[in-house]
Amino acid sequence: MKHSPTMSALSSTRKYREIIFSIALFLFFDLGVLVMNFYIATQIAEDAVSVNLAGRQRMLSQRTVKTLLQIQNEQDAGNVPTEPLAELKRTYDLFDSTLLAFRDSGAVTGGAGQQVQLPAAATE
Repeated sequence: MKHSPTMSALSSTRKYREIIFSIALFLFFDLGVLVMNFYIATQIAEDAVSVNLAGRQRMLSQRTVKTLLQIQNEQDAGNVPTEPLAELKRTYDLFDSTLLAFRDSGAVTGGAGQQVQLPAAATE
């Protein structure tokens, strides 16, 4: 019995069908893991920005108290607290704009001075 070229190609395809199927399945699952990894990395990066800004809120509240103490000390010494008042205004404005962005969603100045978009907080 002679084998024609068509029969030879068909038998070769059947011979490697399991290997080809295994490779295709591996590539499919590998692509799925890659897409999930990219999605999770993006979510973590977004959460990191929110966590950093929440930490900055803590620092700004401490700076507010420190500046209020400086204002009181300047007033007790009989001086006009111009620089501490300017610092208090800058601190208040940054704290308030970040707090509103957390509450309502919006753009705020990030830690490196760039504008970042915050999603509204999901919980009270």
